[in-house]
Amino acid sequence: MERMLTKRGGGVSMFVIVAALLGSIAPGYAQEAAIVQARTIATLLMRTVNCFTHPCIGDSESDVRQLLNRRLVSDGYFDYSDLATSYPSVRGVFQGVVEWNLEGTLKDISLMIVNFQVPRDVLGAELERTLPDCNFKAGSKTHDLADDQEETGKPTTEWKCSVHSDEGRALNITFDLAPEMVIVEIESRVAR
Repeated sequence: MERMLTKRGGGVSMFVIVAALLGSIAPGYAQEAAIVQARTIATLLMRTVNCFTHPCIGDSESDVRQLLNRRLVSDGYFDYSDLATSYPSVRGVFQGVVEWNLEGTLKDISLMIVNFQVPRDVLGAELERTLPDCNFKAGSKTHDLADDQEETGKPTTEWKCSVHSDEGRALNITFDLAPEMVIVEIESRVAR
């Protein structure tokens, strides 16, 4: 039998079978990775909105700088730090940068995450489970703005919602999603 396989190109056939088996494992791994990413971002948001993790909206500028061991860089308007340095719970799951709006107290946080592999439906379900007061689907809108299309060639999706923290602080959360990237903004809402 071994001679027949090698005479008929069985080595190549065996390679195809192994490749097919490995290929069938990859989608399951990708789906599991997407679920881990969705849970990680949803948990980080819930913990940050409710100040269970710091830095969070309302922290003083000096507290933020101390928490981050002064590992910040500034462009004169905003301060920036590594995502995993700022929120160690995302280390190994996400890569990116955090933009801080420090004006005496922390007013806005923008998480810029790359290699974001979460399908919108998975992300939406996890956010609704973790932040039930925030209905992202009702506020979601896909916009293929000509400017976005021309600049990036890719459409973006924007989801917005408003929440109240456990301390009663009113916050807006905005997601700007593009293929393999997301920007999440948490900002204090000005009372009107």
